[in-house]
Amino acid sequence: MRELIAYIDRFARPEEKDAFIRIGSYSLHTIAEVLYHRATPVKHLSPHEFNALLLLAQNRNEIVPYETLSEKVWGKKHSQTEASMNNVISRLRKLLTNDSDVRILTRKNHGYKLVYGKDQTSVMSI
Repeated sequence: MRELIAYIDRFARPEEKDAFIRIGSYSLHTIAEVLYHRATPVKHLSPHEFNALLLLAQNRNEIVPYETLSEKVWGKKHSQTEASMNNVISRLRKLLTNDSDVRILTRKNHGYKLVYGKDQTSVMSI
């Protein structure tokens, strides 16, 4: 029985270190869906905020097309989610203001790009 419990614990619970994605001086807890700044909780993100930030962080320094965000975060076409997407990105930008190296950039008519740290040198390429 102990072996079964150990097996379940090992595979049913992700490693704590794997539960965080670093975004400059921020950390995104991928299980609790909480954004931290230097170990201080900033906000428990809404599902749309969390999924949008997670997708941008997973594609760091790459443009994430509007259509990709719409489909993966809302499950709809961009034309149906444009206003909601703009609001979510605006809220995320406000949440990320404590680190001037972390920015969400807009590539007009294409999508959004999350840059931070060393990637700030490539901002001009957008």
